[in-house]
Amino acid sequence: MYRVQCCFVGTLRSRSWMQKKREQYHRRRMFDPDAPIDYINERNRKFNEKLERFYGQYTEDLKGDLERGTAI
Repeated sequence: MYRVQCCFVGTLRSRSWMQKKREQYHRRRMFDPDAPIDYINERNRKFNEKLERFYGQYTEDLKGDLERGTAI
């Protein structure tokens, strides 16, 4: 019984320590006011960044055609 209680207390102690560290952690995010806004919230912004990172090289011709109005 003591061993289970000891592990439980240790788990609670480490969990509260982790929560405290998370609350204290603040990282300044880079904000670019000149960047095009093509997102509706932060989650969508991250998703769009991932898409651009993985598929950007394949879609740049299509994006250029759409901007010029010459896409079929």
